Amino acid sequence: MLLLSLDFKGQSKKKQVQKTAKPKTYTREEVVDSLQGIVMYDVYIASLGIDSVRRAKDGKPLQGWQEDFYSNGKTLHKGLYKDGHLELFRNFHDNGATERVFAKLDSASCNVEVYYPNGNQRKQVNYFNGKVKRRSEFYENGLLKITEEFDVNKNILIMQKTWFPGGQIQSEILRDAKTGKYSQKTYYINSKLFEQGLLVQDKESGELLRTGAWISLDSTGKNKKTTQYKITKKAAN
Repeated sequence: MLLLSLDFKGQSKKKQVQKTAKPKTYTREEVVDSLQGIVMYDVYIASLGIDSVRRAKDGKPLQGWQEDFYSNGKTLHKGLYKDGHLELFRNFHDNGATERVFAKLDSASCNVEVYYPNGNQRKQVNYFNGKVKRRSEFYENGLLKITEEFDVNKNILIMQKTWFPGGQIQSEILRDAKTGKYSQKTYYINSKLFEQGLLVQDKESGELLRTGAWISLDSTGKNKKTTQYKITKKAAN
């Protein structure tokens, strides 16, 4: 599921890349974080509130296209820089598959897409003013793992859904705009309802806390139980 349709083909040949900085070579071990992937170029993304500047050979902020490589000669990174900051880029796994794509959409918005070495999407994030507005993560088999939406102005969660690796819904949280409370449902892997109830957000920590009556059932949909929760911390209404 591809959001960004950026044309890097016109910059695919080395002679077409504006080499305003010396291309660097890296081993896979030097650039790949086991949890996050290739994040070493994120420091040059001003859209995320990071102000590190990549510099050219003359010490001035890098301008134009820059390409870096793995020690095996394959392309690691191909990015367009403006005043030392990335406007768009594509990183690659050492097998040649795309690892991530970044694009600055306007002065406030940018998108990041991350991929597994097998080509399936791993993550998709939309930022607004440096904050996450929408985020989705995927299992390596390509199925959705989690998706979230946020109100970036109020810094609050609007919606969250999670899935089991086989595609079955695992949980869903939805915020009521009028009351500010959240309804949550969680499910067994057979799609039967496990629990449901209301949550409120703690004003200080931002943690979602259970409140009121919560019901739970067994995996057959029977043996209903009700548990009462009372907020002891100061929480939002």
